[in-house]
Amino acid sequence: METSDKGKNFKTKFTEALVSRGTVGTCVDEYDTDLGLRLLLVDFFHSTFWILKRDLKEVE
Repeated sequence: METSDKGKNFKTKFTEALVSRGTVGTCVDEYDTDLGLRLLLVDFFHSTFWILKRDLKEVE
């Protein structure tokens, strides 16, 4: 099983919904789909979105 991403900061690689490219947010929850995709619930302080982990880059 993969380690938890909760509490880690992520930066968007692309423009997603109402979030611009390069916006940093904090992962508050995660979900693994039946298709092997991992979704992260990322809080961007003005809104919260489910985004595919492959569309995010972890930052320190």
